[in-house]
Formats: sequence, C-alpha cells, structure tokens
Amino acid sequence: MRADVAENYPENFPEGLNPFAADTSPEWKDIMVWNSFSPRIGLTYDLFGDGKTALKASYSRYTEYLMLQYFSTLHPFYPRSFGTYWEDTTAPFLADVYPGASPWNAANIGDHFYLGRYDYRVMDVNFSKNKVDPDTKSPINSELTFGIWQEVFRNFSLGVNFIYKWKDNILEDVLYAPDTDEYFYHVDLPAGQKYWIPYNTTVPGTDDYPDSDVTFYVESNDAPQTFYRLTNVPELERKYWALEFIFNKRMSDGWQIAGSVVYSKAYGNIGGWYGVSWGWSGLGDDPNQFVNAYGRQDVDRPLQIKLMGTAQLPYRIFLSAVYQFFTGSPWGRYATIYPDSAWCTANNGYRTGYGVYIEPIDERQNRGWNQLDLRLEKEFVLGDFGTLGFYVDVLNILGWSDVNVSRDDVYRWYPSTEGFGVLTGTKNLESSYKVIQSVTGLRTLKLCARFSF
Repeated sequence: MRADVAENYPENFPEGLNPFAADTSPEWKDIMVWNSFSPRIGLTYDLFGDGKTALKASYSRYTEYLMLQYFSTLHPFYPRSFGTYWEDTTAPFLADVYPGASPWNAANIGDHFYLGRYDYRVMDVNFSKNKVDPDTKSPINSELTFGIWQEVFRNFSLGVNFIYKWKDNILEDVLYAPDTDEYFYHVDLPAGQKYWIPYNTTVPGTDDYPDSDVTFYVESNDAPQTFYRLTNVPELERKYWALEFIFNKRMSDGWQIAGSVVYSKAYGNIGGWYGVSWGWSGLGDDPNQFVNAYGRQDVDRPLQIKLMGTAQLPYRIFLSAVYQFFTGSPWGRYATIYPDSAWCTANNGYRTGYGVYIEPIDERQNRGWNQLDLRLEKEFVLGDFGTLGFYVDVLNILGWSDVNVSRDDVYRWYPSTEGFGVLTGTKNLESSYKVIQSVTGLRTLKLCARFSF
C-alpha cells in the first residue's frame, strides 16, 4: 500500500484530499461566542418576627464557562485516527474466507482496498470547521430551592430544604450530514428516520439474568459517511432533586454536632461524571445511545446520611468523629449486538456491532458504602516557638469492605435472525464476567505530629 493513496485510490478520498500531505491552518476567529444572562435571586422571610423561624427560597441560573475540553477537539489538527483496510485475498490462510482463493488464481480474486465509513474530509482544514455548530449556546444549570429553618433552642437548629436542578443546552458530538445540513443522531429526527432501521432481538439470559427484549437501530447503507458535530442536544437531559433534613448544634459547652439525611434522585439520559460532561463522550452519537438510557444515572445515590461531631475532653483533648453512608449507584447490562447478514442484505443495513443497554440503565444497584472515622488530638503551646500537636486517626473503624466482582455478562450477541423470542445465535460472554476486579476497605491507624510556628 503506497503512501500516495490519494493518487492511487482517488475514488476513496474525495476532492483530491491527500491525508499524507503536509498542511497548514490559518487563523480561525470567533469559533464559539456565548452571550448569556445569569440571574440569581434569593428571599428570606422571618415567619413569626422573633428571629427563630426563617422561610428561604432562591433561584439561580448558572451559565457554563467555555471549557478547554469543548474547544480543543475542534482544532483542525487535533490528533485522530482512521482505519484503512487492505485484504490480501490471495493468501492461502484466507481460503476459508474467500473460497477458491490461492496463489494460483490471484488474477480471479485480487487484493481489496477499502476505507471505513468515515467522512475523511474532516482532515481538510476548511471542511473541519463543520465540526462545530456556529449557533451553539452556553450550557445552562438552573436551580430552585425552598426551605425552612427553625431554632429549637440556643445554638441548635433544624432545617428542611427541597432542591431541584436541571441542565439545558447540553453540548455533545452527534451524527451530522454536512452536505445536506441534517442531523441524524436520533430516530425522532426526519433524517434519523431515513437512515436508521429498527431491529428487534431477544438477548438470551445468563445464570440468574432473564432474557432481554431489545429494539436497537441499524444504520442504513444510504446514510452519509460518519461525521460528528458539536452542538446543543435537546434530547439529552440531566436532572436532580433532593429533600434534605439538617440539624446543627454549634460549638458550646464543650461539644458540637451536625448532620443531614438526604433523599434524592439524579436522573436523565446522561450522567454527571467528567467522562460524560466534556462534550465528546459519544452519548449522543446515534439512536442506540438513547435506548434504555433514561433513568437514575451513575451519580445517583438515593439515600445519604452524614454526621459529624466534636467533644472537648479534660486537658483540652479533642475527640472528633465523621460518619458517612451512601446507597449504591445504579447500573444496567450492556452488550454489542450484530444484526444477521440476511436481514442486513434484505433491509440495506450496514452490518457491524451496535452497542446498546439490553435493560434499563438503572435496573440494578451496586452495594452501598458507609464509613466511620475518629480523631483524637492534643496540642501543646511552646511559648513563642509555636504549637506542637499530636493526632491519632482511626479510619473506617467499623471495618466496611467490599469485593468488586464484574457482573455485566454479555459481550457480543449474534442473533441468527431478527425478531423477539428468537434465542438462536451466538452469545459471547465478557471475559471479566464473575471475575474479581478489586477489593476495598481497610481499617487504618495513623499517628501524626505537627509543629506550627
């Protein structure tokens, strides 16, 4: 395969593009321009006029800053890779793949060069500017809170808060057709209905897992070559609500204590960790990213309990404790499914693997977590020289521990034909299924000394 591919295979690389040639990029200004309005308003009302009962409410609208991660991928020379394929069909070991192939009939078979379903024009400096929607807007985080605080007695108060947050204008990369100015990443879009074909299948269960009926989407061979564009995706949602119960006893009479119990729900069809918040995670790429994806997300912890306190013992020795409890995160089984060849031929579908959740994303829940940490400390004042402190920390004193075993079972599913209830085909299990991934949870004793001056 020669380096001057554009010369030898002009039908593959469009408009004379030579990906092996040198290139330069001129200055590109005003790539993204965000002008946003960010109001914040709060209200506190003394319900009985005695300064002990307060009603509180607030509304905030936070515009997101232009993160470097949103922007960097748009650079015309941002590192990227593409597959180019050369099949030597005359090789003897491919005789089973190409019946009759052998070194003696190479003239009848020949070698085969082909490219993947990429729009290689993205390597062109000017064409690559299509990677961003010129009308992008800043993602918006909105928050509403309502609460009541009551002073029960001096230095001790109780509170109840309700919080609701939601995000608009979520930025993600999605499938886009530059030549027709059409998005086709979702089946509700007109172009999405043209270029994606539903495929029904039942993934056979494993051990205690039941069979799973799944409808995923196969790309049409008539679809434009793969090209992703960064834009605001209205189909993506990220929401959160929480009910907080809080108490707080300020330091007095030699002790303090505070705590909270939070019942909450973080939901939508895109999570909240960094990996899915930088704009190019792939969660909006195609219709299969939306299948079974709406529900409690990976950041969701429905119940959280936090307690902390400090007590002053004789000789100014301080004992502190912190306790935290979280319920486990949700998860759902995920697999790569290959539609059968006969169906693809009959429906003009592109046969490849399509990743999809085969059950709701929050169908299952990981184990919860709790930890109690203690600290005993004493400080000595050394006159004008400074302060010498000694600390004893006991972490995870309750001995919480966990063995993380991979529970996602299906790696690939090759159904023999399309349709629910058809369990014939080939199922490959994940190599890590039922394999221990990690062991966590240590009791830790730490002895510390600190000199301050």
